[in-house]
Amino acid sequence: MAYCFTPEETVPQGIRRIALEQIDKAEAALTGGKERHKAVHNARKGCKKVRALLRLARGGLGNAYVRENGFFRDAQRRLSAVRDASVMVETLDKLVGRQGSDGAGGFGQVRGVLVERCERASAEHLEQERTTEEVAGMLREVRGRVETWTLRNPGFKVLRPGLHKVYRDGAKRLEGLGDAPSAHDFHDWRKQAKYLSYHLRLLTPVWPGTVGALAGEFGELGSLLGDEHDLAVLRDMLEADEPGFGGPTLVRPLAGLIDQRRSDLQAESRVLGAKLYLDKPKVFTDRIETWWDMWKEESGRRAA
Repeated sequence: MAYCFTPEETVPQGIRRIALEQIDKAEAALTGGKERHKAVHNARKGCKKVRALLRLARGGLGNAYVRENGFFRDAQRRLSAVRDASVMVETLDKLVGRQGSDGAGGFGQVRGVLVERCERASAEHLEQERTTEEVAGMLREVRGRVETWTLRNPGFKVLRPGLHKVYRDGAKRLEGLGDAPSAHDFHDWRKQAKYLSYHLRLLTPVWPGTVGALAGEFGELGSLLGDEHDLAVLRDMLEADEPGFGGPTLVRPLAGLIDQRRSDLQAESRVLGAKLYLDKPKVFTDRIETWWDMWKEESGRRAA
């Protein structure tokens, strides 16, 4: 089924169903024999979706939230080294492609070093350490615990604290950027925006056109901030090993392109964020809860 709640199930039923679906998809990606980098990407995406679900349901999960969130965080990190290396290649291609060049253009030597590092990370973290098999085993382990999750309320009260917190924290991150924010500041904001985009995807059926559009806008904000973060990581990597990437004649012009693109992304993110975080957290959460109640009432009438 889709990554969202359905009207005929209680909130606890929906949380358990969605968690099991994402766990099964992540495990299948790791054991299905597909290309490894794609499998790792799909498995990490599944773990992120479960972590977002847990954050939304944290008001009803009690101590289980801390345990399970940490579990999926660790599973996700086991796969991160390979994904992070491949993202650097994609980041360079996207940046240089914006300049109208073919492929990596004049930065082919830099790209070659990144590809080599990606291949090395794949060998070290996948083939040698059997990482995919081990993470698949971790997912099978946690699957057996999902049915034991005790959720304290069958309705929206389970979801309200998590939704309120993620919206509030995102608004605070935006407000706290100031005039000289660091890459870490933008990265922290990005995490909250991405979690909220997943929360709104889960809640999209309550009013598909409106909530679905909001989910898309917060997803776009997360993508802008994600690109900014990837460029910051790439720049740090180039700066830390300038000789290894071809010396200053290659690295410094590329660093200039990175700085300009990051500046554009930061400005664009601030403008979009100011629109999306216009409401006070309570107003935002109250509105979603009202739409939820109306959706459940209408669904109940149709069923009757």
